[in-house]
Amino acid sequence: MKVLVCSENPLFVKQILGFSTEIGFYISIVEHPADAIRSVIREDYDLVISEAGSAGLSGYEALEIISRLSPGIETVLTGERLPSRASDPVIPFFLYSETDALRDYLASMKDILSSPNKKEGGRHDTKRNYSHSL
Repeated sequence: MKVLVCSENPLFVKQILGFSTEIGFYISIVEHPADAIRSVIREDYDLVISEAGSAGLSGYEALEIISRLSPGIETVLTGERLPSRASDPVIPFFLYSETDALRDYLASMKDILSSPNKKEGGRHDTKRNYSHSL
């Protein structure tokens, strides 16, 4: 499973890299949300994880754009708090302190996305079960 991580936080990236090898992900890392959008245009990803905050274009705004560009890509937002402008409760949000919950969510997404019943070009409804931080 190909995952794009958009983060300027080296500790968060280290955590993601740590459990991604356990789960079996191939990870690409970018630091700015605009770079995440460019990466999604150039390559296919199964999942994009982005931090909420950033100067200029926010991670949340980037995920909204990515969801419109490639509706089949799953998205996850992380951060210290949910952005006040976040209007889509379907994008799951995890606090930095919820590392175990994020790892469990990513493991479940791997199972779902690698199943033969995966809907091509469609988003999965499993997000609603994990949006517990909203």
